[in-house]
Amino acid sequence: MKKWVRVLYCLSLGASAIYAPASFFFPLIFKWYDLLPSGHPSLIAGVDYATYTLSFLLLGYSVLMILSGKKALAKKKTPVYFYYLLGAAWLLRAILASFVERWPLQPSVAAALIQFLSNDLIAIAMMVVSAMFYLEMKKDSDPDEEDE
Repeated sequence: MKKWVRVLYCLSLGASAIYAPASFFFPLIFKWYDLLPSGHPSLIAGVDYATYTLSFLLLGYSVLMILSGKKALAKKKTPVYFYYLLGAAWLLRAILASFVERWPLQPSVAAALIQFLSNDLIAIAMMVVSAMFYLEMKKDSDPDEEDE
């Protein structure tokens, strides 16, 4: 695997792993609770459950992929497929944030820009690495070869 692909692999997963713990605090930082109608604790619970669960999964998945880096970069199928899945999740998030339901500029323009740029950059990096994995694995594929 080319050195720049290895670097991009590490950077994309590092950014994903950094984004995850930060997203635990997004409801507080960006005052999401102030935007919800008062007297609806089930809405607050729903925001919390979704945010904390997905943030935990994103963090765990990113860390596991970092730890599986040697196997993925050696083009072992299972970690590469998991990287594809994580990349697809980031791509979906980027598409939603960029085209389908854009992050509102209120209450914070900075939050909207951070959201937009970070989602898109992580997704692009992961798609480039995924494409390189695919091309390298296709080039090296042998129909009789089994993955260990």
